Amino acid sequence: MSSSGRYEAAPRFKQVNTAPRNYNNPEPLNVSLLGKSVTISLINNRVESGILRALGQYTLSIGIQGNRTLIVNKSAIITVVVNEISK
Repeated sequence: MSSSGRYEAAPRFKQVNTAPRNYNNPEPLNVSLLGKSVTISLINNRVESGILRALGQYTLSIGIQGNRTLIVNKSAIITVVVNEISK
């Protein structure tokens, strides 16, 4: 309430950082996992295992049995587990 007894309206918009976003430099990818055995679970309850072959901004590529390659959108992945090989 102001000194005149009236309520003041709250500001309509919160001031935010107006610096432009830099979309040219995406977050770095963890390429240290390339060539390692991984198991991924997908949103359709499917589980796939194989060797991680490539990482992209939106997809990853896994080598699976039978010399086949599975390309998966990252948005379809729930979990990725790196399989440790016991020696």
